[in-house]
Amino acid sequence: MVIPTGFPCPGPEKCKYSGEKDKINMEGISETLGNWVAGLAAGDIPQAAAREAKRCLVDVLAAALAGAAGPLGTMVRAHTTREYAAGPCTVLGEFDGSGPSGAAFANGVAAHAYDFDDTCYAGIVHGSAVVFPAVLAAAEATGASGQQLLTAFVAGVETEYTLGKVLGDHLFLKGWHPTTVLGAIGATAGVSKVLGLDARETARALGIAGSQAGSLQTGKGTPVKPFLAGRAAESGVHFAHMAKSGLEAPLTAFEQERGFIQVVNDGHADLSRLDDLGKTYRLINPGVALKLYPLCSATQAAVEETARILADEAIDTEAVESVLVEVTHLVAISLDYDRPQTPVEAQFSMPFAIGCILAFDKLGLDCLNLETLSDPRLAAAMAKVTMRESQELTRDPETPEKCPEGAWVTVR
Repeated sequence: MVIPTGFPCPGPEKCKYSGEKDKINMEGISETLGNWVAGLAAGDIPQAAAREAKRCLVDVLAAALAGAAGPLGTMVRAHTTREYAAGPCTVLGEFDGSGPSGAAFANGVAAHAYDFDDTCYAGIVHGSAVVFPAVLAAAEATGASGQQLLTAFVAGVETEYTLGKVLGDHLFLKGWHPTTVLGAIGATAGVSKVLGLDARETARALGIAGSQAGSLQTGKGTPVKPFLAGRAAESGVHFAHMAKSGLEAPLTAFEQERGFIQVVNDGHADLSRLDDLGKTYRLINPGVALKLYPLCSATQAAVEETARILADEAIDTEAVESVLVEVTHLVAISLDYDRPQTPVEAQFSMPFAIGCILAFDKLGLDCLNLETLSDPRLAAAMAKVTMRESQELTRDPETPEKCPEGAWVTVR
């Protein structure tokens, strides 16, 4: 697919679009997505994709229940009670309900509070944590059925993941936080489906979402990261409702000269990926990774492999002299804290993750506290862990596709 006429690429030296340049696509990105979302029926969803969607829903609900009971979830819930109208929508951990936007916000924060929610590498996003709270709130407000909620969830995450494939990894590598940038768009698509918007209204809602892009990765290692995930879920509710109310929006928000792709992603886009909608379900390929540990996904493979080595080789952890973790570029730039000072920083620390396995033979929510961080056993274990980017892994062109957050682990 190519840029619609009237919104030309700003010169061949800057244009990084791929696709068939000699053909003219008169349908913009918002319209392409809107047509697919509005036309999606429950029976269209392959059984395998529906099964994966249900696994994601169970997983993200569990993550949200844990997050709602934590300090950030409690803080945001109190804020929601003060600032948002009461309504019929569930706020996890609260007896009183809220309106759709308040519930989506609070539950979105809770779902991402412990970074325990799933990851999809089609865009490097935590899709479920943003889309699910939005479609749940909309479904409760409208009395939608479980099947309608599931269909809307699939519509939302597949829209988000497809855009992730269109944009590639440049969005993440540049410093944007795709979970919120793309999450608000996915949430908008999902809520539009719950509300029964037609193709034109859905395209308009996506145009609104595409016109408001944010946020940055500066919040990593702080509670701001899950807070903004909740804001993205809330935005999806607002954008879909405003489109239903008749708010006009640019249908070319993504592809115009000063639009989303050019400004946010420096013109990087493979528009041919839009042709995959309804053919390749990203819930299946590349799939969604569920986590064993409440930390950034960049730690997961290395921790699993360390635990496996220790078990398979029957190694006493006290006998471990060192652990070398060689990682991909994505892992290297995702984990910023060698010596974390707070539980949130610890969620983005390879030494902490491996150190907990060495010191306590576990890595759960009960490790994410200041008492654990001040334990001298953990400090000694963390000192044994070294993480470094592997040039060999980086040179392999297949690695980013096969194992974007993979690692080689050597235990001595």
